[in-house]
Amino acid sequence: MGLLHLILNFVALLLWVHWRMGLPPQQASPKRSTGARVLQFLLRKALASISLILLTVVLLGRGWFYFAVAPDLSWQPHLDMVSFSLGEFQEWSLPFDRNVLEKQLAFSIVSFLPWLVVYNFCLVLLSVLRPDLKEAEGWNRFLRQQLGWLDWLPAVLKIPIAFLLASCLFYASAAWMQRLEILTLVTNVELAHFAGDNAAVHLRHVAWFSMGLIVLYLFSNYVYFGGQNFWKCIEATGKSLLWVLQLLPLRWRKVDFAPLLGLALAFGVSVLLVPERMGWFYHRLAG
Repeated sequence: MGLLHLILNFVALLLWVHWRMGLPPQQASPKRSTGARVLQFLLRKALASISLILLTVVLLGRGWFYFAVAPDLSWQPHLDMVSFSLGEFQEWSLPFDRNVLEKQLAFSIVSFLPWLVVYNFCLVLLSVLRPDLKEAEGWNRFLRQQLGWLDWLPAVLKIPIAFLLASCLFYASAAWMQRLEILTLVTNVELAHFAGDNAAVHLRHVAWFSMGLIVLYLFSNYVYFGGQNFWKCIEATGKSLLWVLQLLPLRWRKVDFAPLLGLALAFGVSVLLVPERMGWFYHRLAG
């Protein structure tokens, strides 16, 4: 059941991506009337919404499936979450009653949220590092479709607003779990701390994603792939990611050590973003 749950989360994420992409606009014929153009627009929007409908079916349908099947398989749905700003570091393994349909629906929806948050965190990083290349037009269009209005904001605002939105999602899910008596937090302040903590923990996935970008950048520098647009975008994105390190004297003959230092720094950040260390650092700052 655990593997099935993982696969369904991946399917749900693909449906989200497809919904955000929508359908490409078609060239309107000048001979068509205004009514025909409006009808064509509404039809394209309706077809693009099919993925959103399927996403809803997947999330609600698997909740009902868990309610019907989990008791017979002795499978206990649970969700692992953390808290490090409520006095001490805590790991929460929140159980969802197998015999209550509403709790199984909550588990199905809430367990998908971390996937959505991590995906959008990585997109925001790509949006900040946006390559200014003609070959990257398709890449940039994809980012605009996925992030919407967030992609149009200045780079300095994208990361904090993305973090705030993620915290709001975790706050809403925590309040829902509190109402279902799954979570035992009491005040709104505790819920806000809990939401912010779990949003912050998922930033370590962005560090891992950065390491992947740097590895691809290394490949693009030392292996010739035929000048494809993808590798040109990777090269430009890698340079943006490492632009501070490029200012340092890290070149020896034809070898550039900036990507290796970037990998080490990204790995160090991922280690520091482990919940226990984040709790220690938070309490030192709080005094």
